[in-house]
Amino acid sequence: MRKSGRKRKGSGINFKNLLRVLKAALVGCVLTIIAVLVFALILKWNIIHENGVTVATSIIKAICAAFAGLLCANGCDGRGWLWGGFAGSLYIAIAFLAFSFVEKMFLFNLGLLSDVCMGFVAGVAGSMIIKLRAR
Repeated sequence: MRKSGRKRKGSGINFKNLLRVLKAALVGCVLTIIAVLVFALILKWNIIHENGVTVATSIIKAICAAFAGLLCANGCDGRGWLWGGFAGSLYIAIAFLAFSFVEKMFLFNLGLLSDVCMGFVAGVAGSMIIKLRAR
């Protein structure tokens, strides 16, 4: 039985960190839009062949997820790596919904699951970079 008036450390939801995750994921989406527009200009000028589109989009997603993790972990209270991973995953989910809405085609497959996992790993990597740099 739990004693009244005594709270475990870390219990409850930290809304400040959740808001930071959402804001970082949205900034990552804005960064993605900018990166996609720059990539479209590069394709238009024939600097890169169209064969590299899938690789480039994966690189853009990974960089933006890492940036979302970096932004999120910069001011999170404890477990910044986990919050950064959540920000990367949420970024992938929001980007998927946005691009699916534009294309009017929602397709859930293993590619989406691998993208979410990649977003989590990239977000963790971004958050670790900012935490190691702070030391």
